[in-house]
Amino acid sequence: MTGVELLVGGWFASPIIKRVLEKAQKYVGGNYKLSKNTEELIDTLAGKLALCQTTVKLAERRMINNEQLAVWLNMLKKAVYRAEDVLDDMEAKSIKDQIEGKNKVSKFASSSLSGITNMILPDGLHKSLKKVVDKLNELCAENLNFLKLVNMKIMDESNDFELSAQRETTSRPLEKMKLYGRQHEYFDLILEMIVHPKTESSKKKEQNYNNHGLLVIPIVGMGGVGKTALAQAVYNNPEVQQTFYTTAWISVSYNLDIKLVLCILLQSFGEYLRLDVMMTLEGISNKLSSIIEGKRFLVILDDMCEKIENQWFYLYEILSVGSPRSVVLITTQNRAFANRVGTFGPLVLDTLEPKILWELLKNFVFGKMVIAEEKRINLELIGEQIAHKLHGLPLAAKIIGNLLRCNINEEYWRKISRSEWWNMPEARSQILPSVAIGYQHLDPCLRQCFAYCSLFPRNSLIDKDRLVQMWIAQNFIHHDSGDARKTEDLGREWFDKLVEMSFFQLAGDYNGYIIPNLMHDLAVIVSTDECFYLTDQSNQIPQGVHHLAVDTKILNVLQQIPQRNYIRSFFYFGLPNVNGMLSTINKKLCNSKSIRVLDLSYLQMETKEPPKSIENLTHLRFLDLSSTGIEELSNSFLNNHYHLQSLHIRQPKSAWEFQLVKLPRGINKLINLRHLNADADTISQISGIGLTNFENLRNNILALE
Repeated sequence: MTGVELLVGGWFASPIIKRVLEKAQKYVGGNYKLSKNTEELIDTLAGKLALCQTTVKLAERRMINNEQLAVWLNMLKKAVYRAEDVLDDMEAKSIKDQIEGKNKVSKFASSSLSGITNMILPDGLHKSLKKVVDKLNELCAENLNFLKLVNMKIMDESNDFELSAQRETTSRPLEKMKLYGRQHEYFDLILEMIVHPKTESSKKKEQNYNNHGLLVIPIVGMGGVGKTALAQAVYNNPEVQQTFYTTAWISVSYNLDIKLVLCILLQSFGEYLRLDVMMTLEGISNKLSSIIEGKRFLVILDDMCEKIENQWFYLYEILSVGSPRSVVLITTQNRAFANRVGTFGPLVLDTLEPKILWELLKNFVFGKMVIAEEKRINLELIGEQIAHKLHGLPLAAKIIGNLLRCNINEEYWRKISRSEWWNMPEARSQILPSVAIGYQHLDPCLRQCFAYCSLFPRNSLIDKDRLVQMWIAQNFIHHDSGDARKTEDLGREWFDKLVEMSFFQLAGDYNGYIIPNLMHDLAVIVSTDECFYLTDQSNQIPQGVHHLAVDTKILNVLQQIPQRNYIRSFFYFGLPNVNGMLSTINKKLCNSKSIRVLDLSYLQMETKEPPKSIENLTHLRFLDLSSTGIEELSNSFLNNHYHLQSLHIRQPKSAWEFQLVKLPRGINKLINLRHLNADADTISQISGIGLTNFENLRNNILALE
């Protein structure tokens, strides 16, 4: 373990320990009839977790630059994961026993442990519990040494972190950011070219451009320099929206092929198509050509990469059938690629000068806030020093600005200015210090939620509610005692906070969210020992990974998944119909008993039913089989899914037509199911809503609560 992976490698242990400790404590001293041996084991488990919790919390306050401590934290985390699996197995057994012993599921309050009065563990489960307790005993023997180590290193910083916790949160709403350093040179120029093309100045600026063709304008610059912000300002300008017959925004993710790009364009232009193999590339191309022929349009392709250059020229030919002076605005980090595809430019965005960046930071932090003159002068002196460390990047200014705006305190600002991240060479080579500082100051649970998003492809569109369901499925979201809010509402608040802190941003057309590339790089790095995105080029899955995304067409790549594994998330982002992929994944799922989140929505099923291996995933909480072509869920599907919370099974056939999915008899036995994403005909099969925790029946995003 080296570099930033060492520095942050143990940062997720705290929230994991917290939630498992809470589960264990519900058994200890409660009104549950457990065997003496089982009660003693759970009592020991809770005690050991509480003992290690202090060390972990202290370690998470700073960079972890002791390799032995980092290794210990990761071993502790893995042991706690195993403990959680055992406790969840106990809970599932209890739910199953209750359901099989009663006729009406609606009598159950929930799967809460408060409903458990008698529990006899099978020998196998008892042995698993003893095994994890023995492992924790072994790790706790080293706890005291590490506690002394982190105590000595953090003592000098304790006051700083108290300041961090005591934030003077302002009530000032976030204001629309100006395009500092970009307004006249870039924004006005683009508007002049695409909205007022007949002015003399615009003609001079596009001397090499054929007025009767498709105008392709590339915006080039490094990550975080403001390319997307500039494109959004253009896209959402009222004059621009009125100028064009239709507009479309596409965030070009790394795994997006030309067929998917065309489908998304069709959807943006009002035509619905399933993003799968229902039509040939030629058929989709002809459909798009017929829609845009003779019409003037604007298309934004955000974050184009050289990887899809060959596909670009195919797309260019299709788009060229539009009305003259249709526009494609491209953002990219690759200047050579921009030179090859642009018909004008490219427009190169350099980093901002420190003086301009300070003006941006100052406006973002203070806005119209009224502060005593002497205090403001002192704060501005510190803030200007910080601005010089931000590498001229507007995104870095927004991230640090959020921290400063939430705590108008001189000592806190000095702490940010003195952070050891600014002078850490191994960190600077992989992520910006400003990005790392912003991440370090998040609540540990928010860190975990954001790092989980490293599983998504770059620039993929993220649905807020769907992601919150995944966080809940992984038990990332916790209520404080006395908090009456729904878990979903709390998760949405956490998501909104990450948006405010610039870890997420609205997509250009406001139809979902994306993760800026700098932040996606951060998520990948800080989750190295937790999450992994497996591609054709991957060498080896890191040992101990718990969350896995697969984007490959080579079956042998999947052989890297260990025969026995403890994977808790599995996503498939590859092509939908790779020969043999479904059967290979099915075999791997047979040995992945710990999975909580399973997303196979990119995969095309070869049969009417989902893979049989899914039926044995007893810990499953989130399952997405939408757009896979399934037609029914068998009765055996119900046998082990007592933890299931979210089920996505919509099978679209066209804009307004869906494939009926036959539901199993007795689906009401899934007493923890809260979200069902299905069409109206599928939902109508449920005879009465006996699902105790049911929150949403989703039909084209219609929620009945």
